[in-house]
Amino acid sequence: AILSVNPSQHEANVLQKQIEEKNAEDRVVSGSPFMRKAFKKTLSLEFQDAAIKSVFNVVSRVSGLSFVFDKDIKPDLKTTILVKDITIEDAIRLLLVTNQLQQEVVNENTIIIYPDTPVKIKDYQQQVVKSFYLANADVKKTLEMIKTILKAKDVFIDERKNLLILRDT
Repeated sequence: AILSVNPSQHEANVLQKQIEEKNAEDRVVSGSPFMRKAFKKTLSLEFQDAAIKSVFNVVSRVSGLSFVFDKDIKPDLKTTILVKDITIEDAIRLLLVTNQLQQEVVNENTIIIYPDTPVKIKDYQQQVVKSFYLANADVKKTLEMIKTILKAKDVFIDERKNLLILRDT
């Protein structure tokens, strides 16, 4: 409210920036308080040529998170990780990146682990439908532009309402 009256108010701008940073941080980790708490715990891992599923089993026991593995993850996939006092979030990220894996958060304590391949990414990416009412653009020209730039296939327009509906990731 203060910024709407006086946009140059220094303390209000600082507070607004802190709120925006905190909200962005919360969205990155997850909306779930349980998962935020689990991700911030620290642990040390010392594994040499260990089965990846065994390492995630240890992380699961420490964090309380559940990991589900896609059927295409090789059962003989081995990993080496030697880290001290690292957050669980960072440990998971390291395990994923170094083993060419991705994750999809299912709910407040379950994460699906899958191979980092274009086919699997497409399988696990969530599709979203968005509607855009255009005020200052021609809907037909906008449709052409979106199809050209984004290579989007699922686009619908309503010329009477100047409405563009898009389904994509």
